[in-house]
Amino acid sequence: MSQSGAKKYNVIMTGDEGRLDIMARFFENKPSRDGFTLQPNDESLECRSQKMPIDGKEVFLVLIDTANQEKFRVVTSSVYRRAHACMVVYDIGEQSSFNLLGDWLKEIKLYARSKIPSVVVGNRSHLPSDQRQVSIESAKEFCLTNGVALFREVSAETGEGVKELFDELLRMVHVQASGEGANPDSSLNLTPEYSPTTKPKERRGPCMI
Repeated sequence: MSQSGAKKYNVIMTGDEGRLDIMARFFENKPSRDGFTLQPNDESLECRSQKMPIDGKEVFLVLIDTANQEKFRVVTSSVYRRAHACMVVYDIGEQSSFNLLGDWLKEIKLYARSKIPSVVVGNRSHLPSDQRQVSIESAKEFCLTNGVALFREVSAETGEGVKELFDELLRMVHVQASGEGANPDSSLNLTPEYSPTTKPKERRGPCMI
């Protein structure tokens, strides 16, 4: 627990650089990573946390970035063991970033706890169809084949789906941490299922995991 007594849910962010744009939109409502900064924790990892409401309580959602891979590798096993979920981001306009998803998921399975849920997110959902290189159907098929717990497409540029993504992510890890299990079939549904009406409160200062 944090010093305030609120629960903390740690989520590792990896994959395409668009993950930083998604974080910028989530934390500061910015359309890109320009001017967006993360905060080092006690292990010198780059992260950011936000207080969010769920089930009448407030918890901290801590997002841990893997931008500094050399530094991250030093504490990989330790951080993965304390993670409640791992989010892998790809660019729907770049087939090459989608092709790397398998490698990222292998790393998660190698280091993380056996039941940790993986989340796959396609960024830039605002792209017109003629610029899309990865279809929703192929992404969903990949996620079902590889046991992904949650799949969503979002646009950090427009903000579409970003809030709903983290609402659902929080609900998923909260339910799992409460020992209630999760339903992977319903989580792959592209219709958001959880949208709290209370506006999240941002936590200031260094994040702790």
